[in-house]
Amino acid sequence: KGADDALIQRLDPKENVQQLKMHLDGYARRGLRTLVCAYREVEPTEFDKWRQTYLEAKAVTGVARQAAVDIACEAIEKDLKLVGASAIEDKLQEFVPQTIKRLREAGIAFWMLTGDKYETAQQIA
Repeated sequence: KGADDALIQRLDPKENVQQLKMHLDGYARRGLRTLVCAYREVEPTEFDKWRQTYLEAKAVTGVARQAAVDIACEAIEKDLKLVGASAIEDKLQEFVPQTIKRLREAGIAFWMLTGDKYETAQQIA
């Protein structure tokens, strides 16, 4: 499971990504939070080889460590089979819409940071 954009990049090229994106965009425009699920079966020999690479990457020290781990993860997180996508309503905390409205009315410029898709953030704002 993971963020839409990150997981879509890792899907098997045979997957119907356009239809998936259409659904995800529709959910996001309605202010829903989305989640994509995918999997891949890994043969034991491939896993053993990857695990060794991953452990070596984890042993790297300093600033190069994260890059080494990312490369190792990318080696196995590929050609995923799409299971599906879900969308849920994640209600804002009390008074958020009113607070945003009042800030705008007062002419106060502000940034709203969110981990959501752009379309979902637009719905919130």
